[in-house]
Amino acid sequence: MGALNLDDSFVELKRGMMADGPVAELRDPESGYGLRITATSATIKALRVYAPLDGSYISIEPQFNYDDPFGHEWARGKIPGWSCCSRASPRSGG
Repeated sequence: MGALNLDDSFVELKRGMMADGPVAELRDPESGYGLRITATSATIKALRVYAPLDGSYISIEPQFNYDDPFGHEWARGKIPGWSCCSRASPRSGG
């Protein structure tokens, strides 16, 4: 990957035409090699890609949730699979 250092998560994934879950492709045009990964679950919400600068490997990991589901960049109610609960009142016993 040359001088590219990756440690990123990709979200809002698109499903393949004939797939249940998201499809990711990684290609190396110089070597003529490519890899396609098709997730078999629609509950996969993100793909984390890790390729260290000094490494000779790439890791592509399916994720069921986002890295920081409570981060400021996500609109309230936008995160699939997560729900926020209100803080319990001291009077409610919880």
